[in-house]
Amino acid sequence: MRTLRAKECLSLCGLYLVLAATGQGLTGSVARALESTSDLVSLEPPAHDRRLLFAEGSLYASGFGMAIRSTPSDNAGSPYAPETGFGFGVLAGWRKQILGFELGFQQLDRRFGVGGEQISTEYQQVPALMRLWLGDAFTLGFGPSFSVASGTVVVADAQGRTRNLSFDQASLKPVELGFVMNTQVHLLSSNRMGVLLGAQYAFSLLNHATRGDFRYTDVQFFAGVRVGAL
Repeated sequence: MRTLRAKECLSLCGLYLVLAATGQGLTGSVARALESTSDLVSLEPPAHDRRLLFAEGSLYASGFGMAIRSTPSDNAGSPYAPETGFGFGVLAGWRKQILGFELGFQQLDRRFGVGGEQISTEYQQVPALMRLWLGDAFTLGFGPSFSVASGTVVVADAQGRTRNLSFDQASLKPVELGFVMNTQVHLLSSNRMGVLLGAQYAFSLLNHATRGDFRYTDVQFFAGVRVGAL
C-alpha cells in the first residue's frame, strides 16, 4: 500500500514538472511572438508621411513690373485699337521636379482706343497657374484668373479732355473670369534669388459686358526678381 502511494506521489510530481516546463515554453514562445510583432507593427507613422507635401518641394516668391497690351473685341465688330498700359504683380510658387503651382496678384491698367477716344480701366487680377518646368531656367504655366475692376472707366478724347464713367454707365461688368497662359525664363539663379523674365497671354472666358458681348485679350510682358531656390 505504501509502495503504491509512493509511486502515485512520484507520478504526480513528474506530471507537475512536465506541465511546469511546458508552461514556461509556451510563455516564452508567446513573449517572443509579441516581441517580433511589436517590431513589425508600429503606431508611429513613417517620417515621410509626417511631412507636409509642399515641404518636399521648393518655395519661392517673385515681384515684377509689367507692360500690358489690351485688344478688346465685341459682337458688333467695333474697330478697337490696342494701347499699352502698365502694372505690377507678386506671386508665390511651389515646385517639385517638373511640376509646380503659382498663386499671384496683379494690378492691371488696361488701355485701348475706339472712335477717336482712349479708354482706360484698372483691374486687380488673381491668377492660379499650374506650372510645367523644363529644367531650372524655363517653365510654362496655365490656369484660370479672376479679376475685379476698381475705380471708374476713364475716357479721354483727342484733345486730352477726360470724363469718368461708372462700369454700369459703360455697360461693363466689374468682375471678369479669364484664362492665362504664360512662359517664364529664370536667369542668374542661385539658391537665394534670380532674375525673372516672362510673357503672358490672357483672355476673357465669359462675356464682360452687360449689353452685347465684350471680351478682353491681353498680351503682357514682365520682368522682376525671384526670391527663393528652385
